Amino acid sequence: GKRIPLEKKDFNISQAKDCEADVKAVWGNGDLSVIVDGVLEFDGFYKFKAGIRPVKPVAVDTVCLDIAVPDSIARLFYAIGGKANKYAWTGISLEDKADGLLWDSLSASKRHEIANKANLVSYLWLGDDDRGIAMMMDNSRSWQVDPRKATTELVRKDGKTLIRMFLKNLPGDLAEPIDAELSVQATPVRPRPPGGSFRKLEHAFTNRCFFFDRPLVFPGCFDEANNPKGNYGQGIA
Repeated sequence: GKRIPLEKKDFNISQAKDCEADVKAVWGNGDLSVIVDGVLEFDGFYKFKAGIRPVKPVAVDTVCLDIAVPDSIARLFYAIGGKANKYAWTGISLEDKADGLLWDSLSASKRHEIANKANLVSYLWLGDDDRGIAMMMDNSRSWQVDPRKATTELVRKDGKTLIRMFLKNLPGDLAEPIDAELSVQATPVRPRPPGGSFRKLEHAFTNRCFFFDRPLVFPGCFDEANNPKGNYGQGIA
């Protein structure tokens, strides 16, 4: 549908502590306002509240939040939610994927039997071998969503790959406020140590070796998600 234009009303960054900054922004157009207010830690973690405040009922198809990553970086995707075990996560290599819908939370919730009314997948990560961005959320209490539709999608178009989160996926009047508490994290949190050490650690649950000087994620590292019964001898920390 057609986008509703908003004007920036306020944007402010102020240092709150030695390692934190308050970041607040307000947009509006007379019919509704959008307020984003949160704390940015200096390691790249930003926890914020996003509030949608209609002054009067506004006809909309959807209300969504997009996080865009250039296709050149958006090569790997990871999502987990509902049941925190190795069968409840999704990993996708995005290299050479065409534009369009790449993943959605409704399909994932059916595959992994995620039991919540909004097919909410609580942790998402998008990036490449060296860097990326994670997105996290706790609940969808005031969101206006139909559980028969996806709450989150991964969409590729125009040279960008988008994590698209729907705060409202029901067409109709936006008459009640929507509040969402979300977090984003730039990764890695700090540079990895230089290569060459090959320190081996025994994982307590999988008996696999972890090499700290290899990439955190890499093409093919998500194969276990698609073939959980395969024989995989090494993991990557």
